[in-house]
Amino acid sequence: MKLFETFDLKTIFIMLVFAGLVVGGLQLAFMWLWVLSSGAIPAYEGGVHVIAGLVAALLAINGLLRVYTSYRTKS
Repeated sequence: MKLFETFDLKTIFIMLVFAGLVVGGLQLAFMWLWVLSSGAIPAYEGGVHVIAGLVAALLAINGLLRVYTSYRTKS
């Protein structure tokens, strides 16, 4: 397979970790949006969690792209 010819196992593992962090951050943000939409808690309490989840997802995307581009420029 072409993917395993260009990437080593360590890089694939690091990229999977960052991809998991992206999914986790988005899942956290949308879970808190669901809680907010039910009216169970005030908006000022859950809004912080939504923003934190989205920021975490953006930082994980940044890390994923940095690993990908740094490996591409090395080879």
